[in-house]
Amino acid sequence: MQTYFTEIPLREWSVGKTFVYLDTELSPLLQKSTFSTSEPQSYKGLYFVFEGLAEASPWGEGTVDILFDCEGMKYRVKTGKSLPEIQNSDYTPLLPMLVAYDEIAKANELLRGKTLYTRPAIWVDSLGNTRTGNRLFPIEIMAIEPGNTVYPMAFVFCADSVVYRIYGSLTRTTMSQAATFDKLFTFDNPRDQYSTIPEAHWQCIMRGEVMVGMNKDECRLALGRPHRAREIPTYSGLKEEWYYNSGAYLYFEDGKLSRYRI
Repeated sequence: MQTYFTEIPLREWSVGKTFVYLDTELSPLLQKSTFSTSEPQSYKGLYFVFEGLAEASPWGEGTVDILFDCEGMKYRVKTGKSLPEIQNSDYTPLLPMLVAYDEIAKANELLRGKTLYTRPAIWVDSLGNTRTGNRLFPIEIMAIEPGNTVYPMAFVFCADSVVYRIYGSLTRTTMSQAATFDKLFTFDNPRDQYSTIPEAHWQCIMRGEVMVGMNKDECRLALGRPHRAREIPTYSGLKEEWYYNSGAYLYFEDGKLSRYRI
C-alpha cells in the first residue's frame, strides 16, 4: 500500500485535484468565498476541486490560502504559511473532512474482487449496527467507498448475506495513525500457516473466543498477544498465566489452555 498511496505535499498538488467530502456539515476549516442563499442539505459525497493558492486576507501577514470549488461555490482553507514556506517543505494540510478521489479510484482498481482475511476490526452494516469478534474471516471486497472524518476509507463486502463496511485508512499518514490497511487485513490465508489447527478451534478463533485445550498459538490468534504473561514452574510441569487489559485471563498447563476468564 505504501507503494501506491503516499502523502502528497501541498506543493505537488495539481489544479483540478478532486476530493470527496466526508461529513454532512461544513467544517470550520472551510471558509466560503462566495455568497449563496441556498445551502446543501448535506455536504457528504460532494466534490471539492483544488483551484490553487491565493494570498490570504490583508491581515494574513503574507500567508496563502488553499482554494476549492464545490458546485460553483468557492471555499478557502487557511494554511498560516507563506508561499515560499510551502514550496520549500513537505507541508500537507490536515483536512480530515476530505479524501482524494484518485485514492478511492486506485484502491478500487487494486482491491475490488480480492479475497482478504480480516484482522480484529469492527464491521458496520447499512443501519449502523456493529459486529465484532471476526478474526481471520475471509471476505471479498465489493468496493472501496469514501469513509468518514475519522477513517477516510470504507472497505465494503458481504458476509452472511449482509453488506458490511470496515472503516480505516490505506496507509499511516499525519491524519491516520491507527486502523491502517495492514492492521485490518491480510492477503494470506492463515490456515496455510497453521494447517494443524482443528476446525473447532478455527471457529473459536474467527469469533475471537477460546476453549479449553487450545494451545498458545491458537489463543494468540483468537485474542491477540497478552499485555502481561507470567510463567510458573511447578513439580508437575510448567504453568503460564496470560493477562489482557480487557480483563481476560488465560491459564495454561504444559502449553494447553486449562481454564480462562473472558
